[in-house]
Amino acid sequence: MDNETSGDGPNDEIGQSRDHWGLRFIRYIKGNLEERGAKKKNESAADRAARKTACASIWMAFFTLVLAAASLGGIWISYKTLKEVQSSSTQTDQTIAALRNQATSLDGQLGQLRESNNTARETLIANSRAWIGIQSASSTAPTADSDLVVNVPYINTGRQPAMNLTYAINSFILPEKENANALAKISNAQYSCISGTRNNLGVAYPSSGFTTYTLRTTIAKSDITAQAIENKDVFYVAGCFSYETFNVARYSNFCMFYSPKVSKPEAWNFCIMGNTAY
Repeated sequence: MDNETSGDGPNDEIGQSRDHWGLRFIRYIKGNLEERGAKKKNESAADRAARKTACASIWMAFFTLVLAAASLGGIWISYKTLKEVQSSSTQTDQTIAALRNQATSLDGQLGQLRESNNTARETLIANSRAWIGIQSASSTAPTADSDLVVNVPYINTGRQPAMNLTYAINSFILPEKENANALAKISNAQYSCISGTRNNLGVAYPSSGFTTYTLRTTIAKSDITAQAIENKDVFYVAGCFSYETFNVARYSNFCMFYSPKVSKPEAWNFCIMGNTAY
């Protein structure tokens, strides 16, 4: 028996319609290609040039659009980058300003610490350094045409030795009423004392108890006239000490006077000026 069947069923109709659609599409494309090929073969040189020009224009327009898009993308990226840089710059400026404020605050604190340290150092030095000063001056009662020896005891009231101790001393006699002249002579004597040649005493160690050092100066008898004694003129002794303590040069000025009207020879009086230490 033959088992062959005919192709007249409904499935065969659907397959044929699908085949017809595919064939029609292929034939359409093939026809278009053949038509274009025929047109190209039959077209004139002017048409061919126009066609190529049109194609070139289309491609140029396409590349122009691509370049424009790329440019816009670059501009957008640059804009975003600029915004980020500006934001970063703003943050950097804020950070710098904050650091400046911190630096200013720290500098102020350091300045206060330096000032406190300097004050503490100066206080320590002031409490520990050497201090040279006189205690008094004494003599015998002056007489005409006789030298007058004046003793000037001094001490070191500090806690350190006074190194490289030197001194200078000057004496003079003035009438009682010449106070202005006396002040000028005291200033000149102490200025020349500091800037001029001084006698070397070496070292003065801190004094304890009744320990003292003594300077002696002599007022020449040629200056002690009978008229000076009769007029009760005032005798002056002025000078200075120079010494080193904590490797710093220090000075002490002194001035004493003897007036027969208000003083005793064994206890001269301090001048109203000229007794300083620094």
